[in-house]
Order: sequence, then C-alpha cells, then structure tokens
Amino acid sequence: MRQRLAELGLNVNQAETLYGFRTGYLRSAVRQDAKEASPTLERAEAICAALGLEFYVGPPRVEAPPSAEQGELLVLPMPESAGPGPASLGLPRGWLEAKGVGEPVLLCSGDAGMSPFLPEGGAVLADGADRRPGAAAAIFALRRNGRVLIRRLSVGEDWLLLRPDNPSIEAEVLPRAAAGAGVTVLGRVRAVFAPVPE
Repeated sequence: MRQRLAELGLNVNQAETLYGFRTGYLRSAVRQDAKEASPTLERAEAICAALGLEFYVGPPRVEAPPSAEQGELLVLPMPESAGPGPASLGLPRGWLEAKGVGEPVLLCSGDAGMSPFLPEGGAVLADGADRRPGAAAAIFALRRNGRVLIRRLSVGEDWLLLRPDNPSIEAEVLPRAAAGAGVTVLGRVRAVFAPVPE
C-alpha cells in the first residue's frame, strides 16, 4: 500500500481525506514501526478498492496465455504440406509488428535446400508484403515448378540468383525475366518453425 500511495503522490493524511476514510484508517496499515497492524479483510478490501488495487484471496493464479479472442494472437492456417499436426498457428501480434511483418503467411519448404538452417518440410513465416529481393542476398520463399522453395535471393541487372545453404544442392542463376514467369516470389522469410531435435 505504501508503494501505491507513492505512485499516486499521496501521503496517508491526504489519502484518508480524499477517499473519505476516518483519521487513522490507513495509518495503521502502512506504518513501519511497532504500531503497524494488519487490517481486517473488510478494511483491506475497502483500502484496495479506493487505491485502485486488486484484492484477491485464493490459490496462486496463472497468467492466461495470449488468445485470439482477446486480439492478442493472429491465427494463421498451416499449409497442407506441413503434414500431421496442428491446422493453425497463433502468433503474438506485438511480435509480428516488432518484426515489421505486414502480410504474414506460413509456408513449408519443398526441399532441403536450406538445411540445416531449415529442414525439409520445415515451416517458415514469410512477409507477403516484402517481395522484392535486392542485390544483397536475403532469404525469400518462392514458388518454382509448383513447389515452395526457400532460397537466398539476389538480383542483378539481368539475372536472378537462387542460392541454397545446403552445399549438395546447386545454386541457380536465372534470367531476371524469370521473376514473375517461372519463379514467383512469395515473401521475405522472417521466422523459421522446425522441430527441436530430441
């Protein structure tokens, strides 16, 4: 209670006057000497109500996880290629905003091109609002020949480089005109979801 009074910028006398308590009503509860006394439950409840504190008696409470119903989570459908498992994934809106993700989409990698960073079949969160690779290679999700691939993409004046991390899979250099024809950039990868090894 002392801390709350300090937050409100009140001393005991001011608080008793402001909240209509008789003189001494708060004093015994906030004293730090031999005259300190624990208030009755009724008095503690009245003081907490006046000071804007929650009064609670019961078993320890566990903070509720974020929920879609409260608007704290954005629920995204998992791609069918993810195989057995949950049909959707809820991500905290604040986290998405902090990462600058404008159009979140979940995708599954169609090969092991980014292994070990991303195992085959691992899911990624891509930002569909960010579909323009630059000269510096960044990781993008793309669709090529009907498969979703995750690659480090970079573009030059007339070329598009698709570079995997896995040394057993070759990089591809395509004419820049391939972007939008045989290659569709789906979005820049912002997060990876993969099983934790046991």
